[in-house]
Amino acid sequence: MIRGESRHLSRVAGVWMLAWLGCGAEVPPVEETCGTGPCVQSRLPPTLLTASPTSLSALPGELVTLSVSARDPTGQGLSFAWVANTGTLGVPVQLGNRSEVQWTALSCVPAGVLPTITVTITNSGGLSVLLDFEVEWSGPACGPPPCQVRLEPLLVTQQEDCTTATPVFIPDGYTLHGTGHSLVAVDPVGGTFAGAILRNRGVTAHVRSLRVRAQGLLKDGPCDAGDDRLRGILLLGASGSVVDSEVLDIRRNQRVAGNPEGAPRGCQEGHAIEVRNGDASVQRQVELLRNQVSRYQKVGILVAGRVDATVTENTVTGSGPVAHIAQNGMQLSDGATGRVTGNQVSGHSYTGSSDVASGILVAGGPYYGIALVKDALIQGNTLAGNDVGISLSQAEADGSGLATATRIRVFDNTVRNNAVTNGYPYQAGISDLGTGNLIHSNTITGAGYDPATQPGATFDVDVVAGAASQVAFLTPEREVATGLCSGKVVVQSQDVKGNLSKPALAVFDLAASGTAAPGLTFHSEPGCGGPSISTVELSTPEAAATFYFKAEEAGAVTLTVSNGLLSGSQAQTVSGP
Repeated sequence: MIRGESRHLSRVAGVWMLAWLGCGAEVPPVEETCGTGPCVQSRLPPTLLTASPTSLSALPGELVTLSVSARDPTGQGLSFAWVANTGTLGVPVQLGNRSEVQWTALSCVPAGVLPTITVTITNSGGLSVLLDFEVEWSGPACGPPPCQVRLEPLLVTQQEDCTTATPVFIPDGYTLHGTGHSLVAVDPVGGTFAGAILRNRGVTAHVRSLRVRAQGLLKDGPCDAGDDRLRGILLLGASGSVVDSEVLDIRRNQRVAGNPEGAPRGCQEGHAIEVRNGDASVQRQVELLRNQVSRYQKVGILVAGRVDATVTENTVTGSGPVAHIAQNGMQLSDGATGRVTGNQVSGHSYTGSSDVASGILVAGGPYYGIALVKDALIQGNTLAGNDVGISLSQAEADGSGLATATRIRVFDNTVRNNAVTNGYPYQAGISDLGTGNLIHSNTITGAGYDPATQPGATFDVDVVAGAASQVAFLTPEREVATGLCSGKVVVQSQDVKGNLSKPALAVFDLAASGTAAPGLTFHSEPGCGGPSISTVELSTPEAAATFYFKAEEAGAVTLTVSNGLLSGSQAQTVSGP
C-alpha cells in the first residue's frame, strides 16, 4: 500500500507555516512585503508523477525495489530522502528527478510494526512531498531485535554480533559478509527454533567470514523433518559458496528435568553446512572453502542432489566416540559430485552396536533409493579418529555391488586411527562398496585400521570385489625426455569390474618393448635414484605399486606388468633432446 501526502511551507510575517495538502495540489499565491513595495509570490511543492510498486508484500530476504519520480513546478532540481521504520534500505540511486531504492528484512520485523518506507521529495525552496510505502509482511515477528546489516549492490554486510529466533535469508544473488561477527540462533520464547539458521532466498547465495552457531536449543517429542530440520548454513537449490566461516554447536538437545542443557538427541539433523538440490534438470555449482565446523549433531558438511561441489581446506571436527548418534564429517550423496581435497576431518566414532560413523561418506544407489554419486575426486585429505576414514557406500537394491561403474577417485589421502572404539564393531581406513572406483596412493596407519587388531572387524582397505583378473595402469600415459626420470606410474590388480583385488601371485615382472626399450631401466624412487628394479609387488592393501622409468633412446615404448597369469600394458613416449 502507498500512502501519499504533500506539505507546503510558506513564509508569512517571518514565520514558517506548515500546510498539509493532497499530492500535487497547488498552493494559492501568498502576498508578502518584498523590498519597497507589495508583491505576490507563488511557492509550490514538488508534484509527484509516478510511484511503484503500488502494492507491496515481502517474505524474509526478498528484495523490494521502490521508485518515485516527481517534477518541480519551477523546473529546478529535487532531492530524495528515504527512511524505513524497520528492515534495511539499500543505497538510493537518483537519475534526474527519479529515485530508486531497495528494501529488505532478512528474518523478521518487530511484533505490531507495519513495515513502512517513506520518501521525502524536496525542491530547492525547501518545499516537500512525502510518500509512504507500506509492506504487507509475510514473515515472522521478531523475538530478539533483527540483525543490523548494511545493504549495498549484491552485498549484505553484518554490522555486529546478533541473535535470532527465526531463520535469516540471504537475498537472491547476494553475498552475506559477516566481517567476523556471530549469528546466534536461540529458541523463541515458549517455542522451538525451526529450520536453518542462515539460508538462501533465491538461486544464488554466498557467505563470507561469518560465525554461525546455535545456543541452548531444546526440543521434546519427535524429530523434525523437511524445512524444520536444524541446519547451520543451508544452500537449497542454489549455486554459491561458503568461505572462511565458522559453524558451531548445530545441535538440539532433549529437554530433561533438572538439566538446563538437556540430553543429546539422535535425530538425523543438525548439519553444520548443507548444500542440497532436488531439481535433477539443473546442476548447481558450489564452493565450500576454508571453513571450520565442529560440535554439530549429525553431519559437518553435506552435499546432496545434483550439485557440483568444490570442498577444500575445511576443518571438520566431530564429537569423538559418542553413543547417541553416528556422525559423518563430510557426505556426498544422491547424485552429487565434485572435488573433496585438502580437508582435515577427525573425531567421528559411534560406540553403539548398530551403525558406524565416517570421516568422508559417499552414498547412493537403489539400496538407499537415491541417485548415484559419480566421478567425484577425494584427494589429499587428512582423516583421523573416524570409524571409517573414507566410505564409498553405493549398492544395488539387494545390497550387492553396482552394475554401473562410478569412477570415484580416492588417492593421496592420509588416514589414521589408533584405537578400536566402534561398538559394531567395524572400522576401515577405506571401505568400498561400489564398482570401478580408483583407490591408490593413500597412507593408512594405526591399530584401529590394522587387520591384525581384530580380524574380521578392522581393515586397512575393505573392498567388495571379485577375483583378480587384470592389471590396470592408473596413471595416464607419460611423455619423458631421454635421460630423464618419468613421473610416477601406478599399476593395480583388479577384478573384471575394475575394483581393486589382491592377486594370488603378488610378484609381477616389469618389461619394456619398442624403439625406446633398449637401455630403459625401472626404479622405485622418484628421480630414478638408487638401483634399478625388475619386479613390483601388488600385495599391498590397495593391490597397487608405484614405479618410475628412464630411457636413453627416443621413440615409442610399451611397458608391461605381468605375473604370468595377469598382465597389463601401457604405451609411453620418449622424446629426443
